[in-house]
Amino acid sequence: MGMDDDLSKYFRKESKTQSFDESGEPIDAITDGKESPEDRLNSIFEGGNAVKKKKSVDIKLDKKTVTMSVEEFDVFMTVLRGLQNSCEDVIIKDGIISQFNAKRTFLIYADLRNVIGDTDLVINNLPNKYEFLSTIFQRQNVNVTLNITKEKYVFTDSSCKIEFRHPNMEYVPVTYEDKAALNVMIDRNLNKCIFNYNFQKLLITRIIASAKMLSSNLMYIIFDENGNVKFDVQPLDTTNSTVATLGTMGDDDLHDKSLRNLRVPVLVQMFLNFLNAGSEEINTRMYHRNVTNTCSFEMFSNLVIPGSDDVVPFSIHSMMSFVPHNE
Repeated sequence: MGMDDDLSKYFRKESKTQSFDESGEPIDAITDGKESPEDRLNSIFEGGNAVKKKKSVDIKLDKKTVTMSVEEFDVFMTVLRGLQNSCEDVIIKDGIISQFNAKRTFLIYADLRNVIGDTDLVINNLPNKYEFLSTIFQRQNVNVTLNITKEKYVFTDSSCKIEFRHPNMEYVPVTYEDKAALNVMIDRNLNKCIFNYNFQKLLITRIIASAKMLSSNLMYIIFDENGNVKFDVQPLDTTNSTVATLGTMGDDDLHDKSLRNLRVPVLVQMFLNFLNAGSEEINTRMYHRNVTNTCSFEMFSNLVIPGSDDVVPFSIHSMMSFVPHNE
């Protein structure tokens, strides 16, 4: 069974409903003939399929120079490392990454403005370029300058220069999503909060190790018959009865104690992305959505820039369905 096949019943198209902002007020639909944020997310979360309409993002290729200290460049590369296993390309707009992974099952957000300002940049073939830049610059502990022109972007230090031409955007899948779509997904209405829980590094590494050993790509958040919450990893192969129960949630973290005999699947890749980005812990929140039996799941961490008070907010967001759970 492939990953998309396994996830199709969880990450599915939702019916069109009114969405609300953080204060609970309705978000007005866009009526100029373009897709509304809700419509866009409805089409995105359809079994991992790409959106049907071709959309574009306005990338400014103005001449720009950004100088990064050793510490700033290390954080910049750390963010790329957190994306490289999920995204073939990265789109940075006004210093912010806000894009779906290649399978469109979750959205990654990173605010790099404390590192590169309001820079626009598209890095295609991210996994290979990350390894290249990491070998040439990051492992050498050097200050790095990024120069952007209309034709190319160039990374340099005191003795080395690496040039890349800007990709042809006709061949770059546009996974970038604006703030309106992100707000639709998050819907941070505290009255709908199910839990607020911190995953510590020990639990994160156990989740990833268990998924690897059991050949699974999912961790299940399980609400049992007594209203308790636990974290399980199970094999995708249903003939294998092995189950790894890796932790339980305390009552203080659980806001909605009414859920019974339900489970929610969470992609282990999302935890791996945070671990790759150097996170020691992940704060998570789950919210009821305005659609029956669906929820939004938010994971976030602040990546500290050493030697300063600045941070780079890094978060991952997804929408999933509750499914029945029987012990």
